[in-house]
Amino acid sequence: MILLGRPNIHGAMSGILTTLAVGDGSQLIPAASPITLIPVKPGHEPVLGLIRSGMECFDEYRRCVDQVAVGRFALFPALS
Repeated sequence: MILLGRPNIHGAMSGILTTLAVGDGSQLIPAASPITLIPVKPGHEPVLGLIRSGMECFDEYRRCVDQVAVGRFALFPALS
């Protein structure tokens, strides 16, 4: 399930992607990750799939995902 906030001025929507991961036996463990949906610019071909460090688009995509927490679109409290 994806929980998203309202679109920002650029049309991007940020929030969290949440699911249940399989643990030991029949145990299901909640798991979540930040996510940002960004409109595709006309004439721009986005890079899709697994994005790895060193790829041309990595820094731009990393900034977008980091903005989820920095911009407080979702909260990730530190665990003690």
